[in-house]
Amino acid sequence: MLLRGTITHTRDRVIMQDQTGAVELRTGHPYPLTIGDEAEVMGTSLVEEGGAIVEASSIQTLWHSSPPLPLAITPDRAADGRYNLHYVQTTGVLTRMDRQPKGAVLSLQGDHQFFTARLEQDTVAGTGAFSMNKLEPGATMRLNGILLLSPTQYSSAEGSFVLLVTSPEDMEVVHGPGWWNVRHLSYLFAFALLLGVCIQVVHLQQVKRRYNAVLSERARIARDIHDTLAQGFAGIALQLEVVRTKLQDDHAAAQHLGMALRMVKHSRAEAHRSIAALRAFSRDMPLQTMLEQMARHLQDVPGQHLEMTFAGANGVLLLPTIAENVYRIVQELISNAQQHASASNIRVEVSMGDHALVVLVEDDGTGMDPNLLHNAPSGHFGLLGIRERVQTMRGIIQAAQLPRGTSIRIEIPVQDGRLLRRKGVPLRTSSSGLGSQTHLHQRGRHA
Repeated sequence: MLLRGTITHTRDRVIMQDQTGAVELRTGHPYPLTIGDEAEVMGTSLVEEGGAIVEASSIQTLWHSSPPLPLAITPDRAADGRYNLHYVQTTGVLTRMDRQPKGAVLSLQGDHQFFTARLEQDTVAGTGAFSMNKLEPGATMRLNGILLLSPTQYSSAEGSFVLLVTSPEDMEVVHGPGWWNVRHLSYLFAFALLLGVCIQVVHLQQVKRRYNAVLSERARIARDIHDTLAQGFAGIALQLEVVRTKLQDDHAAAQHLGMALRMVKHSRAEAHRSIAALRAFSRDMPLQTMLEQMARHLQDVPGQHLEMTFAGANGVLLLPTIAENVYRIVQELISNAQQHASASNIRVEVSMGDHALVVLVEDDGTGMDPNLLHNAPSGHFGLLGIRERVQTMRGIIQAAQLPRGTSIRIEIPVQDGRLLRRKGVPLRTSSSGLGSQTHLHQRGRHA
């Protein structure tokens, strides 16, 4: 039989194609054929599993022309069996690429088909704009090559068919892989994690700067109060003492001056208390140290005895807001016992456990109605402030009347020296008995 067509492949086999189909040529000896040659073949037709084959007895090259244009088909059409051995063009998404000493094997997916493209060339780096080194899984590729439906000689072939690609110039990247792949997502996650750490560090630095600014401002206010208000009270008290001495014969005037002198001394004591509190809050002091300093400033009250005991609170640093609230609460309770209950003895116990900070204040004064903690009448701003401070710390406050005086117990939930903000725990007040209390004497101060 006599066939005439265009040579489309020559590397590992010779393929010739015309307008009616494509055949594989087998010869007893090699012919100098190149892709694009128009050839005339004399031989015998055979049919094997791989497609139509012609045992060529003679091959004559008529002329050389440019390679034929590939037939553009989809992967589904390529797998239907009608285009075996044809020079075709199809499109697929690269899923894997295996480099080989003289070529590469590409696994692709297109439509509903998986297929393999084999590039058999000594250099796979490519020329011009295309480079095999730039291929990444996920890229959409357009390939030209010989379609083989039964590639039994290729053990690494996967999918419905194999495409024999002559050179890298027969492959084109239509568009790169989608951005949302595993590698890019891992990069994004790492960047987000790093950004979160940086934001947290910046936030902590800002909080630290604000906290230091607050401490500096408190120290400045303490200095200003000491240099102005406290010194002014001291001068006024001195002048009133002189006037009272000179008006000893005038009993009525002496009484008024005595009252004024007591008020000035009280105001001066309050100013010193405020200075002590501001000084304590302007440093990172343990709660025990702050309360001991407060006790030293209260020791000059005549006819009164103040006892403070601590357990488990030595060296403990609470959050600044918690330490300030506890300090103000104890200060207000002692002040109430001194000024309103006329107490002679005041006892303060502070104990730090694994789950709670407990403050117990007892006095032997005239007593207080426990219901005042829950329903403080107008003008009792001190009791209202105590309730509000305990409430902000999600604590529990209880009050009970003693045979002589009042006992107030405050429990604040803590863990590792920090407040546990337990949602849904309301502030509770109780007028019932508090039960037995352990007297702690790990360390105490008598003022």
